[in-house]
Amino acid sequence: MDSVQVRSSRLDLPDDVEEVYAYFEANGFGDGHPVIPPTVERVERFLAAGDLAPDTEIAVLEPGKGVATVEKIAISAVMAGCLPQYMDVVIAAIQAQAAFPKQGNAMTTAHSMSPLMVVNGPIARELGISSGAGGSTVSWRANAAIARAVRLCLINLAGIPGSTDCNTFMWLPKYMYCVAENDEGNPWESFAVEKGYAADDDVVTLFWKEPAHHVEVMWETTPAELLAAFSDSMCTVASRSSYGEGQVLFGFCPDQAQLCASGGYSKKDVKRFFFENARKPARAYGPKAWPHFIAEWQKFYTATPDTMVPMVRSPEQIEIIVIGGAGPNSLYFPHGYGPFSRKIERRWRAR
Repeated sequence: MDSVQVRSSRLDLPDDVEEVYAYFEANGFGDGHPVIPPTVERVERFLAAGDLAPDTEIAVLEPGKGVATVEKIAISAVMAGCLPQYMDVVIAAIQAQAAFPKQGNAMTTAHSMSPLMVVNGPIARELGISSGAGGSTVSWRANAAIARAVRLCLINLAGIPGSTDCNTFMWLPKYMYCVAENDEGNPWESFAVEKGYAADDDVVTLFWKEPAHHVEVMWETTPAELLAAFSDSMCTVASRSSYGEGQVLFGFCPDQAQLCASGGYSKKDVKRFFFENARKPARAYGPKAWPHFIAEWQKFYTATPDTMVPMVRSPEQIEIIVIGGAGPNSLYFPHGYGPFSRKIERRWRAR
C-alpha cells in the first residue's frame, strides 16, 4: 500500500526516548526493556510496506478478547525493534496463538511457560533468524525482535496490563523465545514437513513451554546409549507432564540428531524410545499423588508401587526439532502445549 493513516488513539508525549520508555513502563505498555517509540510516521511506514489494510482483523486474543488488527500488531512490532519484513512472521505467530484453545489459561497461569516460536522455510534464512548456534554469523535481531513483538501483543492486546501475567517466576525467554530449525544440520524431515507442509513453505509453529533444560553427553556413545541418557534426564517426578497433561519437546543439536539417524532411528523411533524409557516408578510420587493425575492416567495404569509412569500419554505427545550448532549439547523443553502451526504469507517487504 502506498499511503496509509494510523487510526489508533495518540499520546502527546515528549520527543524523548527515555520519557517515552518511562511512560510506557508506568502504564503497563512495555516489557521492562527500552522501546522504539511507535510514532505515527514509524507505524505508517510499517503499514505501507504491506498488502493488508490497517484495520484487517488477524485474531481475537484471550483472556481479554483483544482484537489484534494489522495496525495494532505493527505498533508492537515497531516497539520491539522489528524491520517491516518481520511482520509476516509476527502475524502468523499471532494467528497460531489464537488457535491455542487454552491461550487464556496460558496467559494467566502461575506456571513458568512462555510462547516459543519455531520457524521453518526459506524465510528463516532471508530474515536472518538464527537456529540458536552461539557461533552463528547470522544476526540475532530477527529472533529477539519477532519474539518480543509477539510478547508485546500479548501484553497489550491479549490481557490486562499488569494483571494477567501471573507466573510465579519471571525468566529470560519471556523476551526471546524464537528460533529457526537448523535445516542444513537436520538428518530427518523438517518439523514443518513432518506436519504436512511442503519443503519450501514458510511456517511458524507456536508452543507454550517451560524453560529449556540443557542435556549433555560428551563421551563417545551409541545412539541407544545417548537416547537412554536423555530419557533419564527427561523423567522427573515434579514435571507436570507426568501427571498426564500437555506435551514435551526435544531440541536435538545437529551432531546428536545425525548420530541417531546414522543408527537407523527415525524421529518416530526416537519418540517411541523416549515414551517407553522416560519413566519413573509410581512409588517415587508417593501415595497421595495418584488422585492428582488426570482420569485417563488413573484408568490406564494400575496404581501399584511398581507401575512405571511415563512423562506423556503417548509418543505423539513428544515433538522433536533440530536446532543449534556443533557440539554434544541438546535441549529438553518440558511440560507445555502445542504445536500450533501456521503458514507464513508473504505480504510485507523491506523498505
